[in-house]
Amino acid sequence: MADWQNWSGSVQGRPAAVYRPTALAELQAIIARAAKVRVVGAGHSFMPLCETDGSLLQLGQLDVPLEIAPNRKTVWAPAGWGLNRLTKTLWDEGLSLINQGDINPQALAGAIATGTHGTGAELGSMSTAARAFRFVGPSGEILTCSATEAPNLFAAQRLSLGMMGVVTQIEIDVLPAYYLEQKIRKVPLAQAVEEFDDLAATHRHAEFFVFPYSDEVILKTLHPTDEQRPARDPNPNEDDAFQICCDIGRALPFLIGPLQRFMMRAIGSHRKIGPAYSIFPSERAVRCSVAVAADNRHARQCATLFRRDDVDNPLPGVAHWKVGDAKLGSVAA
Repeated sequence: MADWQNWSGSVQGRPAAVYRPTALAELQAIIARAAKVRVVGAGHSFMPLCETDGSLLQLGQLDVPLEIAPNRKTVWAPAGWGLNRLTKTLWDEGLSLINQGDINPQALAGAIATGTHGTGAELGSMSTAARAFRFVGPSGEILTCSATEAPNLFAAQRLSLGMMGVVTQIEIDVLPAYYLEQKIRKVPLAQAVEEFDDLAATHRHAEFFVFPYSDEVILKTLHPTDEQRPARDPNPNEDDAFQICCDIGRALPFLIGPLQRFMMRAIGSHRKIGPAYSIFPSERAVRCSVAVAADNRHARQCATLFRRDDVDNPLPGVAHWKVGDAKLGSVAA
């Protein structure tokens, strides 16, 4: 038996076997003979979805192609690919995802099955971009579902939590490759809450980071731009000072307030431009709470929640825009 844990370490398991199939026939055979099967991507879900004492599958090495539709509006993407690999490959083909979150090691299938979303008042979760699924059933059979083929199964598959077979390919909507401008600045909390509707109306993406002991927030916006600049690798050390402050705060809670105010004083404004796939993700070495706002009232509630309940927590909270959708099980329905 092999030990396994998710990204945050909040879920652990001891699967009887871990398989990394490279061929579809190999995957079918594993599933057909297994009593219990779970599939894991990058393990970014905080729920015990992949905890098992049965067979654990990892599909990052599965040999399935990326198929681009003739009209270049959809692609059949390998479900086991990480978003980092998928978005770079799409960019090289002149394409981009419509939206994504700020963590990109997630497997495409995991991001869709768990309702992963980015920000944007007019943009749904990643699963709203799914148009069809190819997957392996419990007897090893190959199945397909879409809005016109097994539509009820398709509705469930778009937010399946991994319970509707082992997905191998997903047809998703894509856009011509585009660039994003990111702006980060420090503003008073009251101003960020009051202007949140306007920010969402004038920017494709908007969110702010709240520290419980500070009256200021870090406001982040993203918007498409015609200006083109190459992708730049993130600075692997940019979170080091933040992590040190968080570690000190956990060990010495009475210092959390002064540390948060110190960190906010040290933060300045900056702007960067790059391919969408390189601007969306952030280096998330330090974890935080997240809330989703639908309007100014919800933004105010999010900020109040973080300030009230997280006063002994050195980590920030994040409030951002997300449009509602009507998918089965959607957190934003």
